[in-house]
Amino acid sequence: MKSTFDEYCSELSAEAARLADETELQARYAHQDSFNFGRRVERIECARRNLWLRILWLVVGVVIGVAVGAGCIEALTMGMR
Repeated sequence: MKSTFDEYCSELSAEAARLADETELQARYAHQDSFNFGRRVERIECARRNLWLRILWLVVGVVIGVAVGAGCIEALTMGMR
């Protein structure tokens, strides 16, 4: 009877250890998923900010290009008169 009880106790403690390991692993996965979600949100927000910055630089470049181009065309047409 004693050996059966000892076997039962060892099986029970092994099962408890397995469940504890599984619970810890699930907690780690949940933490990692939350962390990755936060990183994805940050990347999306950063991409939006960068998009507006790129659009702003594109508009500034176009304005400068038009101004320089208009100045060059004006200078060329003045030389032809």
